Amino acid sequence: MTTSHQTKLDPTPKKSNGKHMHAASPAQQRRYRARRVHVPPNAPARPPLVRLGTARIGTTLHTLKLVGNLSMARYEYTARDVQAMKDTILRQVEETFSKFRIN
Repeated sequence: MTTSHQTKLDPTPKKSNGKHMHAASPAQQRRYRARRVHVPPNAPARPPLVRLGTARIGTTLHTLKLVGNLSMARYEYTARDVQAMKDTILRQVEETFSKFRIN
């Protein structure tokens, strides 16, 4: 059965006996709030690579922004610390994309 709307994600805390089973922070609630997207009735399903890749890249970019938050003045770091983080991330990016065989 195809509907004209599709829920991407519903992270609403489930209730058990009137109590939340898990508590999400306000930031998590905003980030994961269910969004309704219009999907035409006869629209083909998105390929798994596109669907999964889009979600995982979005998560990765968000996590990189969190790493950037470490640059705030309340944290102490040296140029060597920053270079070590950068090298580690870039090494993993290269390793990850080297697994794809592109003609």
